[in-house]
Amino acid sequence: MYKHIKIIIIFIFFSLLSSTIFAAGQKDIPEWVTEPRSIYPDIKYISQIASSNTKEEAKTDALAAISQYFKTSVKSNLTTTLESYNNDGKVSEQINLFNETQITSTVDLFGVEFTNPFYLKKDKRWYCLAFINREKAWIQYEPTIEQNKNIFYSFYTKATESTNYLLSVQNYKQAQDAAIDFLSSLEFARILSANNEQKYQKDRYTVSTIPALKKTALQKSLTFINVENDYDNLIFSAITNVCNSIGLPIQKNKDTYEYVLTANIYLNQKQSDDVIVCYPNIEVSIIGKDGITVYSYSHTLKKTAAYNLNIVRKRCFTDLAEQIESDMTSNFTSLIGLD
Repeated sequence: MYKHIKIIIIFIFFSLLSSTIFAAGQKDIPEWVTEPRSIYPDIKYISQIASSNTKEEAKTDALAAISQYFKTSVKSNLTTTLESYNNDGKVSEQINLFNETQITSTVDLFGVEFTNPFYLKKDKRWYCLAFINREKAWIQYEPTIEQNKNIFYSFYTKATESTNYLLSVQNYKQAQDAAIDFLSSLEFARILSANNEQKYQKDRYTVSTIPALKKTALQKSLTFINVENDYDNLIFSAITNVCNSIGLPIQKNKDTYEYVLTANIYLNQKQSDDVIVCYPNIEVSIIGKDGITVYSYSHTLKKTAAYNLNIVRKRCFTDLAEQIESDMTSNFTSLIGLD
């Protein structure tokens, strides 16, 4: 009986001892582990906490959580912004250009700080909190915003000041492309400090006006089409299709044009016994009333041969028409964008 009582007493003693030791071990739990927002309030900090099996992994995961937070917020807001601006109708492609590397490098600019990793015994895991001081990060990041803003306005100013409509359209397109970086930096800025970001609202509005300005300039770009040595109107029709697809207005009266689009075709014909061999080439240029060439294109097809000259010519012009319609549409899409 006494032996059983002794065993029970010893058991209770060690149970109390282990509980005391365990409790004592938890007294040093940092408050950022249990109540992170009380130590790093949202008004002053952006923070993310993570846990893992090692302190190194906990720190890495905390940084990844910060980056993911920015990635989700920036891409969502940027998508909404671009959709509202109807920016070339290619929002998804433009968002995809804003990749993981850019997000990570941008977050690095903010000077991410970390708490000392802490091992929580009851979870048997290491904890670490990554945080960004909003005020410090804004000071670090504002020069990047201004740089992107200046690049955007360099193209925008050229577009608005140019008296050559198609050059204006090209510069508006470049301004739209530059606006992606500018707007994305503003989305980062808004997360850091919505109050500070407010001073760029006028610039956001300026970006939103570009599609309409570009469309107006394009509509004023009255173009007269002049095709030398055409066959069955094939080249003229192909070029007309290109102009219609990009919204470039065709002017039938040469006296009231802004641009002349000239296409010259060279068959480079050779005779080999009874076979007629051609190496068809086409050269296209668009020149404004001011004498400035705003677009040029040249392409030579592979050898075309036949016994009959009319058959050779028809093949050459048919192939050239298909080639230039494809190439010029692609060129103009890249050059001026399609709304």
